Amino acid sequence: MTPAVLMLILNIVFVVFIGVGFLQGLCGIKKSALKFTCFIVGIVISAFLTPVISKAVMQIQIPYNGQIMSLSNIVLDVINQSLNLQEITSATPALAELFKNIPLMVGNLLVFIILCYVISFFSWIIYKILALVFIKKDAYEMKGGKKVKVKTKKYRLWGGALGLVQGFIMMFVTFAPISGVIGLVNDLSATTAVVAAAEENTELSPTAKIINENLPKEIQELLSAYEKTALGWSTGILGLDDVTLNNISSIKVNDYRISLRDEVLTLANVYDNVSFLF
Repeated sequence: MTPAVLMLILNIVFVVFIGVGFLQGLCGIKKSALKFTCFIVGIVISAFLTPVISKAVMQIQIPYNGQIMSLSNIVLDVINQSLNLQEITSATPALAELFKNIPLMVGNLLVFIILCYVISFFSWIIYKILALVFIKKDAYEMKGGKKVKVKTKKYRLWGGALGLVQGFIMMFVTFAPISGVIGLVNDLSATTAVVAAAEENTELSPTAKIINENLPKEIQELLSAYEKTALGWSTGILGLDDVTLNNISSIKVNDYRISLRDEVLTLANVYDNVSFLF
């Protein structure tokens, strides 16, 4: 897939999320408001359930390299094989604790996105039930001796606007964590280090070299193209993708909250400064 094709697909996805949300909102302002309320409650519930479910999922045991290992340990093994962080983390207990929790933080992202869709489906069912009970059916009036449905285009448009907002939020929930990860990879792959203190010359940092050596150029071009799409731009506006990534991936360790993006940047900084020792 070329960057141009990816950009076209993602721009279409952006339009689909917004367009479907708007069309669903044309059911009227009352129904749209009720649906939006159920949707937001579902997102909040997803956020609360994510850490519990993610922790359980990452402990699932599956075959890996001839052994039975948990998903958490498999992720750690893959990361260590790519970056060879074992010597650094084993020498620093704080970094070892951080490294050990990276799989759980990554798991939070995937679980949150999936959970949002699952719970949104159930919230839609609840909305349907509540709408049948509390929202009156279409109103009618007599005109020329005939029963005519009352047209409420104005309220339908307001409902469409609310549905558009819901469509945008669903798109944001789906892609903001992805945008945050892509932005983090792009930032790390472009980081530089000063070659000599007395000079202004710079070169790629050790972390950036590893990413550029192991991540195919075609993939790097696709990641860069993602940020140029309407979808990538809207989820990354004002750095909201970074904030979302940190909030969703955060976990509590010894009464101290750590977040994926901040801690990966910390690890990368430590690795860049001490990698020459190993």
